[in-house]
Amino acid sequence: MGGLPLPCGDIGFLALMAMASPSGPVAEFQHFGKRAKPVKKMRFIPKARAFEIARRLQGTRGCSVSVL
Repeated sequence: MGGLPLPCGDIGFLALMAMASPSGPVAEFQHFGKRAKPVKKMRFIPKARAFEIARRLQGTRGCSVSVL
């Protein structure tokens, strides 16, 4: 079955998980686009750009940054 090859290693997603309240396990997810702005759904962006944005967001209190 011939199809388009899937890109591997070049692109990814950037997700931010923010804790809504420090006392409970309530979390809020945000996805980011190429311009480091929150978007409604996950967008593919170049991994180099995703890691650059993640380094900028790193260290924000109550947040966890992931490049998927």
